[in-house]
Amino acid sequence: MDYRKIDAPVEYASQIDLQTRQNQKGIYELYGVVHHFGTKSSGHYVADVRDLKSRKGAWYNCDDEMVKEISGPDTSSTTAYLLFYWRKAA
Repeated sequence: MDYRKIDAPVEYASQIDLQTRQNQKGIYELYGVVHHFGTKSSGHYVADVRDLKSRKGAWYNCDDEMVKEISGPDTSSTTAYLLFYWRKAA
């Protein structure tokens, strides 16, 4: 088999509306994105995370020992690997 990393852009929403098992609506908001740079056999991971405890909900890019504030994640990415959402409202 030929395994390779897919480098196509992936678009994802910063907020999604899903139904729960009890048929209740649930609003989920993005609070983290893990990115992978490199090949399928090696590379580097970084994360964009949102501070949910601050009033302004600031976003930060975490890359090893360096953390910097960013305006938010790019919701169309070729490097997005994992997405994290929290249930904001029912």
